[in-house]
Amino acid sequence: MTRLRPLLPLFGLCTLLCGAPARAEAIPAACLTTHFAHERVAAREVLLDGFSARLMETGATLGVAEARITDPTHHLTDAMLRDANTLGALGALLLDNGRTPRSCDTPDAHAAMRSIVHAVVAGGAPELRWDRAVLVRGAHRTTIRSVILRFHPLPGAPARIGLAIEADGIARSDGGLTPSSVSMSVDLPARALSQADEGAKSVPLVAPGETLTIHSLHVEYGSSHLDGQGFVRPGQSWRNSSGQLHLEISGMHDLLNGLHGNSPSGVTTALAVAQLMGHRDGDRTGWDVALLDGVLSVNHIPLPLPLH
Repeated sequence: MTRLRPLLPLFGLCTLLCGAPARAEAIPAACLTTHFAHERVAAREVLLDGFSARLMETGATLGVAEARITDPTHHLTDAMLRDANTLGALGALLLDNGRTPRSCDTPDAHAAMRSIVHAVVAGGAPELRWDRAVLVRGAHRTTIRSVILRFHPLPGAPARIGLAIEADGIARSDGGLTPSSVSMSVDLPARALSQADEGAKSVPLVAPGETLTIHSLHVEYGSSHLDGQGFVRPGQSWRNSSGQLHLEISGMHDLLNGLHGNSPSGVTTALAVAQLMGHRDGDRTGWDVALLDGVLSVNHIPLPLPLH
């Protein structure tokens, strides 16, 4: 599942509830089991109360008080909406787990993803919303008040897909530093989400000559905010790759204080050094990062890095 490893988290409890088994043909039971307490189905809308999923190899669980999967355009079938929820659950658990178990290496998940992507390219606009989600992995527990994932077609660009992600009210039981909210809007090649593995060869999310566009990125750490936008266009090597990214942090001092003691010292040091290179405007610090002709620059200052 090398193809899906970086993708499923884009789609994206304690113990399993004793409800009915959810439809999970897209994922083998040896990889993931899902349940729900109650299902309601309307016109291109599936609501699951008490949804839960377990990653069988690790025992990690996801619980969602209410999962709502919709497609107002009626391009996705009810079965595809259920598959979208199952893939989203797997993506969240894999992101938290940090690796893909061998039992999850299945072509069925790729086929389900391709069906969803093809429906979006044809005009579909599915939305997945989770209210009151809890991820549990051993003694680690992460709660999220709401998660929203939206796909939409891009008029005039049938080979590309728009994706928006919002997660709000994030907290960790161990008190470690984590963003309280994250939102991102991007567009990327449809191929990136639909192309299956080529045997054992890992295919990059964005292939040479393709473009990943970040329309907006917003992350909140307490009173500190990080915002960004830009694009990445990889080539066959650094020398023919290009990209631009504008990043801005407000409340840098508060962020550094929050990181102190809650993250590796190298992270704090790197941010402190980056602060010296940034443009200051009141409480905001900004960076314009660019890669062109094999040269990486920050705020128009080339960096002496060996990019090969």
